[in-house]
Amino acid sequence: MVTGAIEAPRRLEDLHVRRDLVASLLLRTLAFADQLSGAAIESRLGLPFETLQPIIEEFQKAQLMDTMGFSNEPGLEGRPIPVRMSYT
Repeated sequence: MVTGAIEAPRRLEDLHVRRDLVASLLLRTLAFADQLSGAAIESRLGLPFETLQPIIEEFQKAQLMDTMGFSNEPGLEGRPIPVRMSYT
C-alpha cells in the first residue's frame, strides 16, 4: 500500500534545485548563527545532513567552514559523528 509519503532527499541531485542555491543558504545560515551543530544545520535548512555533507566537506577544504569539535547540544547521542560536530 502506498501512503503518499515523500522520502527525504539523500543526494543533492534529488532536490532538483541548483547546488549553489543550497550552498549559499548553508553559508548564510552559518554566518548568522556563528556556530551550529550538524543537527542544528539540518533542522534550520530542513534537509538531512547526508544531503548537505558533500557541500560541507567542500567548504571545509576551501576553508570556508571549520569543525570546532563535538557539540554539547543535548539529544545528539547515538547520531552519526558529523551530525554531532559543531561547525563555524
